[in-house]
Amino acid sequence: MKPLRPRAHPERDIQERLRMALRRAGWTVVDKTHGNSYQPGWPDLFCFKPPDKVRWVEVKTPKGGLTPSQRARFACWTGAGLGVWVLDRVDDLRPLYGEANWLEWLTAPQLLHFKERHRVLCGNGPCHTDWRDWL
Repeated sequence: MKPLRPRAHPERDIQERLRMALRRAGWTVVDKTHGNSYQPGWPDLFCFKPPDKVRWVEVKTPKGGLTPSQRARFACWTGAGLGVWVLDRVDDLRPLYGEANWLEWLTAPQLLHFKERHRVLCGNGPCHTDWRDWL
Protein backbone atom coordinates (compact mmCIF):
# COMPACT_ATOMS: atom_id res chain seq x y z
CA MET A 1 0.00 0.00 0.00
CA LYS A 2 1.33 3.42 -0.94
CA PRO A 3 1.67 5.98 1.85
CA LEU A 4 -0.85 8.79 1.72
CA ARG A 5 0.51 12.13 0.67
CA PRO A 6 -1.08 15.30 1.96
CA ARG A 7 -3.45 16.82 -0.59
CA ALA A 8 -2.35 20.09 -2.07
CA HIS A 9 -4.74 23.00 -1.62
CA PRO A 10 -3.26 25.72 -3.84
CA GLU A 11 -6.35 27.96 -3.76
CA ARG A 12 -6.55 27.77 0.03
CA ASP A 13 -2.81 28.56 0.26
CA ILE A 14 -3.24 31.60 -2.00
CA GLN A 15 -6.24 32.69 0.07
CA GLU A 16 -4.30 32.56 3.35
CA ARG A 17 -1.35 34.47 1.90
CA LEU A 18 -3.71 36.95 0.24
CA ARG A 19 -5.53 37.53 3.53
CA MET A 20 -2.20 38.45 5.17
CA ALA A 21 -1.16 40.68 2.24
CA LEU A 22 -4.49 42.54 2.37
CA ARG A 23 -4.12 43.19 6.09
CA ARG A 24 -0.55 44.44 5.60
CA ALA A 25 -1.89 46.82 2.92
CA GLY A 26 -4.45 48.29 5.35
CA TRP A 27 -7.54 46.30 4.36
CA THR A 28 -9.91 44.82 6.93
CA VAL A 29 -10.70 41.22 5.99
CA VAL A 30 -13.81 39.42 7.25
CA ASP A 31 -12.83 35.83 7.89
CA LYS A 32 -16.21 34.13 7.52
CA THR A 33 -18.53 35.23 4.72
CA HIS A 34 -20.79 32.20 4.34
CA GLY A 35 -21.69 28.99 6.02
CA ASN A 36 -20.98 25.84 4.07
CA SER A 37 -21.24 23.89 0.82
CA TYR A 38 -25.03 24.26 0.88
CA GLN A 39 -24.61 27.94 0.04
CA PRO A 40 -22.83 27.75 -3.32
CA GLY A 41 -21.39 30.63 -5.26
CA TRP A 42 -20.29 32.96 -2.47
CA PRO A 43 -16.95 34.75 -2.88
CA ASP A 44 -14.15 33.68 -0.54
CA LEU A 45 -13.45 37.00 1.17
CA PHE A 46 -15.17 40.22 2.11
CA CYS A 47 -12.83 43.13 2.74
CA PHE A 48 -12.89 46.90 2.99
CA LYS A 49 -10.48 49.79 3.15
CA PRO A 50 -11.81 53.14 4.32
CA PRO A 51 -12.95 55.51 3.15
CA ASP A 52 -14.56 53.99 0.05
CA LYS A 53 -13.31 50.53 -0.91
CA VAL A 54 -15.68 47.62 -0.18
CA ARG A 55 -14.92 44.38 -2.00
CA TRP A 56 -16.17 40.83 -2.38
CA VAL A 57 -13.10 38.82 -3.43
CA GLU A 58 -12.99 35.42 -5.09
CA VAL A 59 -9.62 33.69 -4.87
CA LYS A 60 -8.51 31.48 -7.76
CA THR A 61 -5.37 29.75 -8.90
CA PRO A 62 -3.97 31.28 -12.12
CA LYS A 63 -5.56 28.46 -14.15
CA GLY A 64 -8.76 28.31 -12.10
CA GLY A 65 -12.25 29.16 -13.29
CA LEU A 66 -15.61 30.17 -11.87
CA THR A 67 -18.20 27.53 -10.99
CA PRO A 68 -21.71 27.76 -12.46
CA SER A 69 -23.03 28.88 -9.06
CA GLN A 70 -20.38 31.60 -8.82
CA ARG A 71 -21.12 32.83 -12.33
CA ALA A 72 -24.83 32.98 -11.51
CA ARG A 73 -24.43 34.71 -8.14
CA PHE A 74 -21.86 37.20 -9.44
CA ALA A 75 -24.08 37.99 -12.43
CA CYS A 76 -27.04 38.63 -10.17
CA TRP A 77 -24.98 40.87 -7.91
CA THR A 78 -23.63 42.75 -10.93
CA GLY A 79 -27.19 43.32 -12.10
CA ALA A 80 -27.96 44.81 -8.68
CA GLY A 81 -24.92 47.11 -8.79
CA LEU A 82 -22.47 45.04 -6.69
CA GLY A 83 -19.08 43.88 -7.85
CA VAL A 84 -16.84 40.88 -7.36
CA TRP A 85 -13.07 40.98 -7.77
CA VAL A 86 -11.11 37.84 -8.64
CA LEU A 87 -7.52 37.62 -7.45
CA ASP A 88 -5.08 34.86 -8.32
CA ARG A 89 -1.85 36.43 -7.09
CA VAL A 90 -0.69 37.50 -3.68
CA ASP A 91 1.86 40.00 -4.97
CA ASP A 92 -0.57 42.17 -6.96
CA LEU A 93 -3.51 43.86 -5.24
CA ARG A 94 -3.95 46.47 -7.99
CA PRO A 95 -7.15 44.89 -9.36
CA LEU A 96 -8.92 45.84 -6.11
CA TYR A 97 -8.45 49.53 -6.92
CA GLY A 98 -10.15 49.22 -10.31
CA GLU A 99 -13.48 48.00 -11.62
CA ALA A 100 -14.82 44.59 -10.64
CA ASN A 101 -13.04 42.04 -12.83
CA TRP A 102 -14.98 38.77 -12.52
CA LEU A 103 -16.21 39.01 -16.12
CA GLU A 104 -12.59 38.69 -17.28
CA TRP A 105 -12.63 35.14 -15.89
CA LEU A 106 -15.43 34.00 -18.23
CA THR A 107 -14.86 32.12 -21.44
CA ALA A 108 -16.31 33.68 -24.59
CA PRO A 109 -19.46 31.46 -24.52
CA GLN A 110 -19.97 32.18 -20.81
CA LEU A 111 -19.68 35.91 -21.44
CA LEU A 112 -22.26 35.73 -24.25
CA HIS A 113 -24.60 33.81 -21.94
CA PHE A 114 -24.17 36.45 -19.22
CA LYS A 115 -24.91 39.32 -21.62
CA GLU A 116 -28.03 37.59 -22.97
CA ARG A 117 -29.36 36.73 -19.49
CA HIS A 118 -28.68 40.31 -18.36
CA ARG A 119 -30.64 41.67 -21.33
CA VAL A 120 -33.57 39.31 -20.65
CA LEU A 121 -33.67 39.71 -16.87
CA CYS A 122 -32.65 43.33 -16.45
CA GLY A 123 -33.20 45.25 -19.66
CA ASN A 124 -31.29 48.51 -19.35
CA GLY A 125 -31.69 49.05 -15.61
CA PRO A 126 -30.75 47.52 -12.31
CA CYS A 127 -31.68 43.92 -11.87
CA HIS A 128 -33.30 42.48 -8.76
CA THR A 129 -33.59 38.76 -9.35
CA ASP A 130 -32.63 35.62 -7.50
CA TRP A 131 -29.17 34.35 -8.41
CA ARG A 132 -30.66 31.03 -9.55
CA ASP A 133 -32.38 32.89 -12.40
CA TRP A 134 -28.93 33.34 -13.93
CA LEU A 135 -28.09 29.64 -14.18
